[in-house]
Amino acid sequence: MRPQRRPWVEHNFSQRIVTKRGKPRAGLIRLLYACGIEHDGTLEDIVQQTQRAWLRPAGLEIWQTPEKKFRNEADIRACLQELRLFSQVNPRNKRFDYLIIFGAVFEGMLERVAFAHRLLEAGKIIAPQMVFLVGERALDHEEESREKIEQLLRKYPKKLFAFPPSGWNKLTTELDIPLFLVSNLAFSPKSPIKHFVMIFTATQGARRPNTADTLLHWLTKGPEQASRCLFVSSGRHVQYQDAVVRRVLAQKNYFLRHETVGPAGQDISVTAYLDIVARWLYEEQQRLLLEGVLR
Repeated sequence: MRPQRRPWVEHNFSQRIVTKRGKPRAGLIRLLYACGIEHDGTLEDIVQQTQRAWLRPAGLEIWQTPEKKFRNEADIRACLQELRLFSQVNPRNKRFDYLIIFGAVFEGMLERVAFAHRLLEAGKIIAPQMVFLVGERALDHEEESREKIEQLLRKYPKKLFAFPPSGWNKLTTELDIPLFLVSNLAFSPKSPIKHFVMIFTATQGARRPNTADTLLHWLTKGPEQASRCLFVSSGRHVQYQDAVVRRVLAQKNYFLRHETVGPAGQDISVTAYLDIVARWLYEEQQRLLLEGVLR
């Protein structure tokens, strides 16, 4: 007899930063004040001002974000802490149809897979499929050098892998990362994971695929409406990538029960955190426009 599923528990990060009607929350207002951002109180103007002030230059990755110095950095970090950008996010539900890993640089994907692996092995979550959303790109020569990859692998417990991992020194693209991890991961005989799926999205013109591009590609592969999905990101990206999921689902009129989780991850500069918040705000605005809340 198939076990009865528990009621779905919603995990909505949008309410931390804006209300259902698109009004900025007090925590966001405090962050804007701490950063000296002037605005008229509307989400439209706040998005315009933060896009102008906080986004990193086009063409740069987040680890390449030029660092700015703030006199009141402690106050800004306190505001970011209030938005829980530093925190690990654990799942509120247990049974899923899909476990989806967002693509990232090697370090990010390794920490996301290790986090998902711990949840699976501890019986905290159950999912028959692990899906990787990756884009077309070559590995970064500095951020994903062989020396750095070797150092990262040494940091993780041996029980993550079935044996000393092999093939790490032959990785050249983002797609190689999940292929390497899957071939080396150690799962118990009772692991619920039965299938691994790689969703590869090719370069879109002059830019590489982003979160929305890879998610849209996966949706064309036909996950069933109302499926239960657990997206795995990293703490600082969880809210932003969850907002991307909500916006894309609204855009495609697609219904998935989903939540986004992830480990806390490595600390980054205030400038990089603000870049993430600016992108999070933009996604919230676009979703509210699609839903007809804003005009």
